[in-house]
Amino acid sequence: HLNSLLITVLHLNSILIFVRHLNSLLIIPFYFFTVMPTKWFCSIYTFLIFAILVIFSNRCRI
Repeated sequence: HLNSLLITVLHLNSILIFVRHLNSLLIIPFYFFTVMPTKWFCSIYTFLIFAILVIFSNRCRI
């Protein structure tokens, strides 16, 4: 349990590091959050996909 938590924290950390290099790309998910508040569920889903893509691209770079 502690191990999976640590992995999650590491993933979040890698997202934050990657996000600092891609501030312009962050506008896209935040655009969904602010412009489409009625479709908040779809926005969160889109943001999750974006986060997963960030993790994978970050891993490929290492």
